[in-house]
Amino acid sequence: MSIFRLVVFGFSVVALGGCSIFPTGESKNDPILFSVGDEEVRISEFQYVYEKNPQSERFGSTEDIAEYLDLYLNFKLKVQEGKRLGIHETEEFKQEFEQYRSQIAKPYMTESTLVDEEVRALYERLKQEVKASHILIRLDENASASDTLSAYERMQDIREKVLSGADFGELAEEYSEDPSARANSGNLGYFTALQMITPFEKAAFATPVGEISDIIRTQYGYHIISVEDKRPASGERKVSHLMVQYEGEAKQTEAKQKVDQIYAELEQGADWDQMVRQHSDDASTKDRGGELPWISISNVSNTFSDAIFGLEETGDISEPVLSNFGWHLFRLIEVRELASFDEMKSQLESRVSRNAQLNEELLLSKLKAENQFVKNEAAYEWVKNHLKEDAMLSIKKDDDIIPYPLFTIGGNETTGIEELIERRSKNKNKSLDESIKAFEKEKLIDFEERMLADRYPEFDLLAKEYYEGIILFQVMEEQVWGKAAQDTTGLRRFFDANRASYKHPKKIKGKIFSAKNEQIADQLMNYIDKGAYPTTQSNLFSLDEDRLRYRLMVYVDQIDQGQRIDLEVRYSASDEEKKIKEQLGFIAAFSSVRELIFVADESMDEGNFSVFKMGSQADKLVELLNKTDKLALSLHEGEFEWGDNRLPDQMAWKEGVQRFDHNGRVAVVVVEELIPEGQQSLGNIRGRVISDYQDELEREWVKYLRKKYAPSINEKELQNFKATYQP
Repeated sequence: MSIFRLVVFGFSVVALGGCSIFPTGESKNDPILFSVGDEEVRISEFQYVYEKNPQSERFGSTEDIAEYLDLYLNFKLKVQEGKRLGIHETEEFKQEFEQYRSQIAKPYMTESTLVDEEVRALYERLKQEVKASHILIRLDENASASDTLSAYERMQDIREKVLSGADFGELAEEYSEDPSARANSGNLGYFTALQMITPFEKAAFATPVGEISDIIRTQYGYHIISVEDKRPASGERKVSHLMVQYEGEAKQTEAKQKVDQIYAELEQGADWDQMVRQHSDDASTKDRGGELPWISISNVSNTFSDAIFGLEETGDISEPVLSNFGWHLFRLIEVRELASFDEMKSQLESRVSRNAQLNEELLLSKLKAENQFVKNEAAYEWVKNHLKEDAMLSIKKDDDIIPYPLFTIGGNETTGIEELIERRSKNKNKSLDESIKAFEKEKLIDFEERMLADRYPEFDLLAKEYYEGIILFQVMEEQVWGKAAQDTTGLRRFFDANRASYKHPKKIKGKIFSAKNEQIADQLMNYIDKGAYPTTQSNLFSLDEDRLRYRLMVYVDQIDQGQRIDLEVRYSASDEEKKIKEQLGFIAAFSSVRELIFVADESMDEGNFSVFKMGSQADKLVELLNKTDKLALSLHEGEFEWGDNRLPDQMAWKEGVQRFDHNGRVAVVVVEELIPEGQQSLGNIRGRVISDYQDELEREWVKYLRKKYAPSINEKELQNFKATYQP
């Protein structure tokens, strides 16, 4: 089953907390549509899932309903088998489902009017951008009362210095515990709503320009904010980019020279798409003109925001911008303003509903009113008089000593003081008031969750989705996905029986050079005739350097050109071979690496190593011809399917060297081998074959389940159901 169908068909019928979470309805008004084994599925259930997922353009047609029913029957068969295997009875399953259930219960316990107000306020904030700086004094969320007071007093002292005229940036550099403060003096640049955590965001937008906010508490600690400017929202930008990467500081200047030359040629009218295709090091975007997803202030770093949002006219190109990845050029494609409130409403409602910091006081007030929450005032007074901040009391359960209960929920469900005392003794970092409030919240939410099925039938259906969805995932893992990956004999048998489906088109193996002009192409041809191809070597790496795995991943991605390659690691002869292989063996797991060779080298310093791409020297030739002009020559090598857009249309199907004018440059194609259409090996397409084998196993499994559980469809009710969608 595809991942899409797995998501669509996650439904269930269960009983929790003593009440059913599946509304069966009256038999007369909600007849049975079909049965699977001993489970009956009623019209209401099928209608719910069918209308929730109208993926087909034929939605409501006789054919669409029949197809959907067939899929839903298969889903129910798999879940029935999962239940027979006892998946739903394991502790792991129960814990996972309870986590999901608690999560989906949250929106039902949020005051709708509160959400509406918050959504409106959030949209108003999205209309503006704030430029601000901040100072942070870090404080753990569970800090003790004494630590909390100390942090607050420190921040209060800093704020008084600011109000007395001290420079905010200098104070940020000296006192702020934000790691970036020493470099940026606490400056956050421009930001809009949804970019900062909610309490910080609200305070920044509420503080007038030129003023300092009150002290704000967030999950990170205490903040003060200096608001420097506010402006209308910049909207979004659609841009494309060209990136020139470099490895190590030594190569940064060389990369800058290359990007400057690219920028100069673009300024003189060079074609953007062609320059990106030839020179960008971003493999994921270079073949589509460098186009990026829509960008807003909230999802781009300060490094890029000035460059991107400084572009005004379509086609404008930014000056080179440096980042940790390389040098970038950006070209403006389109500008769009903030969408209307109606267009954004559902998205904003979703964000607000997921916001854990959403006005907790109003939520608790709502739950108390709905669930008949009644405090025992005498018990609360006793707690405040006897349960001190640092006390661990041994309490007798005696009504003469303790006013019992603490509070009542739902008219008859009572909660005693001793449970609060037990919680308090284990966690004294919160103040007494915070502990009481947290305890009330926990009990109210627990009670509300147990009542949701009676109050909200749609919650029952939603919980049902998750319940059976978890069963489906686990039974599919056991019966199909895991089996296909582990059954090597069955996989080989399946591949051999379906070899005709696994053929590759005809291809060439070789190199495609792209020269800037005829002169460069002539020099290239001279080297090719001589066979003078130097070797390819990486920059020097250190075993102890930060982000080593990432640097190696980037390096391999740069040199593999989408093909399988052989690599040689040359390391210091003074380093232990076993240690080297343990530390660097992960390179072999990269999808493009075919073979990894380790060689001790006397010339290497201890702790350092280099990586060589084996079997080709062509990129050193490119480096040689690009010494004075970084755009003179580029190279792609490996296997290319016939018709690849990098191959000139007029190419002949023959080995040897061919030269053509192509995309405004001179293409020199060295065809080393002609690979006719032929049979793929299992090793090269194992992932694809496993996927097909999974589909085969699933089809056979469904046949077995249909025979085993013998599903029965009520044809009369099915026809009635179809008739409700006919015009």
